[in-house]
Amino acid sequence: MLKKCIILLGLLALRSMQPARSQNDVVLSLAAGREDAEKLMSAYLDPFGQAFSLGLAQNWNQTAKPLKLLRFNVQGGLSLVAIPGEDQYFYPENLGLSSLRPLDARSTTLAGPSNLSSAYVVQVSDPLNPGSTLTLDTLSGLTPGLGLGRVPAPFVQFNIGLPAGTELSIRLLPRSSLSGIAGDISALPEQLREDGNLTFWGVGVKHSLSQYLPRLLKVVPLDLSAYANHCVIEYRQDVRIAGPTAADYPRGVNGMVTGFRYAGGQSPADVTTQQLVLGSTASSAGLILSKKIALFTPYVRAGLMRSSFSLAAEGQYDVPTALVANTQNPGTLIQEYSNITKPVEVKTQVDNFGHYGVGLRVKFLVFSAHAEMVQMGRWTAYNAGLSVGF
Repeated sequence: MLKKCIILLGLLALRSMQPARSQNDVVLSLAAGREDAEKLMSAYLDPFGQAFSLGLAQNWNQTAKPLKLLRFNVQGGLSLVAIPGEDQYFYPENLGLSSLRPLDARSTTLAGPSNLSSAYVVQVSDPLNPGSTLTLDTLSGLTPGLGLGRVPAPFVQFNIGLPAGTELSIRLLPRSSLSGIAGDISALPEQLREDGNLTFWGVGVKHSLSQYLPRLLKVVPLDLSAYANHCVIEYRQDVRIAGPTAADYPRGVNGMVTGFRYAGGQSPADVTTQQLVLGSTASSAGLILSKKIALFTPYVRAGLMRSSFSLAAEGQYDVPTALVANTQNPGTLIQEYSNITKPVEVKTQVDNFGHYGVGLRVKFLVFSAHAEMVQMGRWTAYNAGLSVGF
């Protein structure tokens, strides 16, 4: 289950970019201009991207006391980052779109309700009637919600005690195929069954500050440590978004766009180069304070974090770039296509994001469990996990 959760996370953001008709609707939206397409996809993906990347920075430490030299444990768990209600929707009219026109006043983000989606039309300048526009395409369901009010971020972590009151933490998943990690993927939704490769790694360090404060600890017997961590995840999935075919035409109002051609004598794009790539990084640093009381260790922590999220269509794609008059059939138009490399790239980043959390660890013999709540501005994370160690 944990493995499938990891894989599912890497695929959820890609669901909205699956092919429609003979091409990808996201690529078709580029007929309205790359700037419009990236504005729309940024608004759609940003809340999910922030929540997912913030989730990667969670669940590293559950006590301020580092492991003793060469002692170790293995822990696994899950973070759920709650997306505020207002971030489950966006208003396309506020994005400053030029040619991509929404048919709904409010659209759902990727994290929004799963029963909602929005439609858009691509309106471009009409070469036959200067000053007027032509409706080129209607893109239905371009920004569907997936009902992700809480974004999960599972993890597995190895901790070992080092000299000088220091503890090292490692998270690692070597590059692996979807089927190789999750096994039978036929149970996943149809849009998520494409095989792909996932890489994930992270490193963290915790250092005791209590050892430098012996006099204070005699008065206030608490454990205090500084911590820092960094992790990276990347998911790559091959896609095959073919170029236009005669079956896609005529299109536009009254079928005015009767066919297509490639600009400048170009040939169709090499679809074997196409990949959808999801990447995310997260770093955090701060202080953690704890006190062991019998089996229980309550703890609090505070610090700063930085995270980023990106989604890109890498490789070559056939993208509609212009409309020209059809000289062989006056009064109609030809759509020109160009080979574009990396036509869509969406990035979101959170810098110097303050956070604080409170949690409780319970340990019995070599087993322990913990639960924690972390506040990051208006974002909230709920963390939990189990560990076994010596």
